[in-house]
Amino acid sequence: MRPPADGLPGYDADQPTDPAAWLACAPTDKLRLVVAFHARQRLPSGGLKSHAALHVVLEDRVARGEGPVVRALARLQQQGMARHDALHAMGDVLGSHLRLKDEALGTADAAGWQRRLNEALEQLPTPAARA
Repeated sequence: MRPPADGLPGYDADQPTDPAAWLACAPTDKLRLVVAFHARQRLPSGGLKSHAALHVVLEDRVARGEGPVVRALARLQQQGMARHDALHAMGDVLGSHLRLKDEALGTADAAGWQRRLNEALEQLPTPAARA
């Protein structure tokens, strides 16, 4: 993360964040940083707020050292995927699990949902395996 003009650390999805600096940022600032990154890169902005929220959730989990997310990110990058693309692949898994959780609201316990999410992240295929 590099410092932008407003004094907050910068965000680049293709570079690892400094865990302490990232976790010290307020959630709204993290969202703003992710949105600004996508704007600088001129990346598609459809559904940008929910897209940015998935980035923030995943970056928070990486910064906290949560095993399944850290392992999936490392594995995908070792197999040739750019860090930003790996975050998107994990975001797809997280998004689909969030939809499943919403559909089963009241019937699924949080620990079971987290276990299923972790399992899906551990089994996330690389681009070559998806083709």
